[in-house]
Amino acid sequence: MIPEIKNAYLNGRLMLLLGAGASYQSTDSVNVDMPMGDGLAKELADLMGWPYGGEPLSSVYSAINATNSAQLHEFMRKRLTNTRPSAELLSLASFPWSRIYTLNIDDCMDVALRRTNGQNVHLFSRNSPLEEIDPIFKSVQLIKLNGSADRPEDGFIFSPQEYGEGSNRIPTWYRELGQNHSSYTFVFLGSKLNEPLFQHAMAEMRSVVRRAPVRGYVITPSATEIEKHHLSSLNLQHVPATLSDFVRWLETEMPQRPTGWDLATARRPELRNIQQALTDPQKRALNSVTLVDAATLPRTTEGKGDGAIRDFYRGYKPRWADIVDEVPADLGFVNAFSKLIGNSHDSKKCIALIGPAGSGKSTALMTCALHISRNGERPVYFLRESVGDIKDVMIALEQINSDEFYLFIDKIESMQDDVAEFLSGPRARNIHLVFSERLNIWNRRVKATLSESTSAEQIVGKITKTDASKILEKLEKYGPWTRLQKMSPEGRVAEIYKNADRQLLIGLMEATTGLGFNKIIGNDFASVGDERHKKFLVIAGLASIHRSTLSAHIVGSALVNLGIAEDVNIMARETEGVVVSRERKYSARHPAYVRELFEKIVPAEMIRDCLVAVLEAFADYEAPVIKNVSKADGIVFKSIINHRFIKEMMRDDEIKVRYIYERFETKFHIDGLYWLQYGLALRDFDRQAEALERLKTARQAYGSPQIEHAYAQQLLIMATRAIEWSEAEPLLREATEALRKLDRISEAADTYPIVTLAEGHISVMLKFFGVEGAKKLAQPYANELLAAYKKHPSQRLEFAVQNVLNLATSGAWKDSYGLGFSD
Repeated sequence: MIPEIKNAYLNGRLMLLLGAGASYQSTDSVNVDMPMGDGLAKELADLMGWPYGGEPLSSVYSAINATNSAQLHEFMRKRLTNTRPSAELLSLASFPWSRIYTLNIDDCMDVALRRTNGQNVHLFSRNSPLEEIDPIFKSVQLIKLNGSADRPEDGFIFSPQEYGEGSNRIPTWYRELGQNHSSYTFVFLGSKLNEPLFQHAMAEMRSVVRRAPVRGYVITPSATEIEKHHLSSLNLQHVPATLSDFVRWLETEMPQRPTGWDLATARRPELRNIQQALTDPQKRALNSVTLVDAATLPRTTEGKGDGAIRDFYRGYKPRWADIVDEVPADLGFVNAFSKLIGNSHDSKKCIALIGPAGSGKSTALMTCALHISRNGERPVYFLRESVGDIKDVMIALEQINSDEFYLFIDKIESMQDDVAEFLSGPRARNIHLVFSERLNIWNRRVKATLSESTSAEQIVGKITKTDASKILEKLEKYGPWTRLQKMSPEGRVAEIYKNADRQLLIGLMEATTGLGFNKIIGNDFASVGDERHKKFLVIAGLASIHRSTLSAHIVGSALVNLGIAEDVNIMARETEGVVVSRERKYSARHPAYVRELFEKIVPAEMIRDCLVAVLEAFADYEAPVIKNVSKADGIVFKSIINHRFIKEMMRDDEIKVRYIYERFETKFHIDGLYWLQYGLALRDFDRQAEALERLKTARQAYGSPQIEHAYAQQLLIMATRAIEWSEAEPLLREATEALRKLDRISEAADTYPIVTLAEGHISVMLKFFGVEGAKKLAQPYANELLAAYKKHPSQRLEFAVQNVLNLATSGAWKDSYGLGFSD
């Protein structure tokens, strides 16, 4: 066998595709051998008493289905379910797998996995909604591409022609098979090379796109020279062997079966070094964090020699290799923040690093994490991407640490509520939390939530001239130096210091190129390649602008949806230097870079097309989408479907905005987040009646406080637009009841329901009963708002209090409905 197969398996990067031969020597429920080749077609003909003349299975099945479908379905269930898998199949199933595709409709592999595999078995048909692979291998996915005998009513694929009948789009899991072929090593087992369904599967894996697949292996007893050359052209290697040979080889190479955790942590040695017997929930939670330890973190950026310019100095976010190799300069504010952490580590409290985009927060946070790890006795963990289970992560860390430890979080906004709740509860004992956030986001949203849990904060300020000298030392060693070399030492310092006045990232790029930031980005976009490459950059940028990444599956599907004939591997290779690929996740340089790109360079039509293509990729998942994709992908979905983002990207063009939302009325028909944002988008363009209808649909699709609040808010808007009080009064009554209920059940820090109710109710009363009628409400609402402000002070509450008091004292009123709550 091939050593690369074993390496791929032990790295958790091997998938199987099983053909009919995989069921060889398995039997049915009464111990009769499973039908091979044309055997099933002959058995079906015999069932009806028809002479069999070698007709294809698809023809025989169709003829019987039209004659007596009930008898046919009963036979299929009896013959092909409750099977007895062969010894070879049982052994194969005893190894942990992430995903197995099968062309077979029997349940031999299903039964084998359930009998011998410690994993949970999740079955999918070709058109089932997609589901993420289990990162800790607790479950295995079995994809039955051509149907399942226990569900004959769903239909079968018995010929290459049948898969597309009734559909103008390739089935969901056939498309996913193609995406996986670009990312994983495949072993094809049990298929004759000339088997029609095997050829069909191979054709679908490469039909829509021109792929650069990972090398795969086809295991069959023999192959002709022409067949071998044909396979080689597809980056597939023929291995002359049987299923039995392959299984015996696995058993010999790995007599002690690897565990799912072994495969999950193959590329995460720092997690293997945790000296604990972890439970499954702990494994799942800890899989998202990095244990910061100089001994296990990488020291050299992959593919970069000692003399190569580091991507960090081209405007990319830092890698751990950059931090370990001390590529960034040792800046004054970083040292100050490191000391702050050391002196302010109160248990169950946070330390915050706040600064504008591109000011060096991520670099500082990683540098300080490594410094604390090297110089202290407390374990240090780092979370670079948002996760949906942050409370589980913190619980797991508390469980495996009997003494104090640090958790560093880069960008905390999406997890702020869960973090605040955890820190205020009894399960937080030993955690010291250090996080970074943008200055504007901290002031607008995060500070109110985490202020009580924050013991210290540092604002990233302007660099000093000493910092500029240190940056120049590192630039000469690791960065672009050609332009700076021609200057005097004093001139270099002045150039760095002057250009970094706005943002450190922008300043370094301008200083090393001699060009303005806008010109740098415009040149990058012009030279990145043709329209395909530009759209690939935009897709990756949709993640970066929201400080997240997109998975290879979403990016690959989006490319297909745009009709781009190359897969992610090819596009990433051809755009290297602009698009970043890390662990099969894609982004584009820095959020500040992408925002400039989208706002000033890329045509709105291109952003629209790419946005639609990415949303189409998300439509393959079951609703609500955000609960069925990874946290990073979920952040992108939530952000790009947001009404304000779409309106901003479409340059306030109502036609373009409506075009995007209208494309998904049937695809996201039960996704409440989609309908919520659709309604708010229509509100933005003063289409209030239409907005109310979309928000009603959102409530039917998925109940949530955000949807209920937006709906009540819309009722108040409609009440202010009413002509008669008899029309406005029931709208006002329903809105009041909804907001009062929300105010009772919402979390203590959520003061928006009372704000919306006070402002909306008063606005309606002003319209129909004038200032004197509205003044009767002002004092009671002012009391409620003041009570809320004392508990949770914020600018929004302060404005609402002042507005209501102004009405009570002078009759002055500024209309507002608390817009922005849903954002």
